[in-house]
Amino acid sequence: MLTLSENQVTITAGDAFDPVSYVATITDDRDNRYVLWRNISVAGSYDVDVPGEYELSIYAVDSSGYSSNVETLLLVVEEAETEKETETETETEAETESGTEEEAGQTA
Repeated sequence: MLTLSENQVTITAGDAFDPVSYVATITDDRDNRYVLWRNISVAGSYDVDVPGEYELSIYAVDSSGYSSNVETLLLVVEEAETEKETETETETEAETESGTEEEAGQTA
């Protein structure tokens, strides 16, 4: 049996992320935790540098080849603050320049 400490994790683009670190417990009727821990698998792809939502399936396989239950972890990668601030500053600068050009045209 595998359980997660969280079902959804939010990080900022560029942050480190290890899906296995969200496995809270893992048990089996034959193998110990150490053996199971080495056999945790993560299905699904993600990119910590690209904002978006990524659904990951996490499970373990015991020494007999049996898979545990599959738990889903939703990874939310948010845009980095510096990128947001740069976009906002660029939009503000463009609006200011546009307004200045219009004012210059009215006074001429």
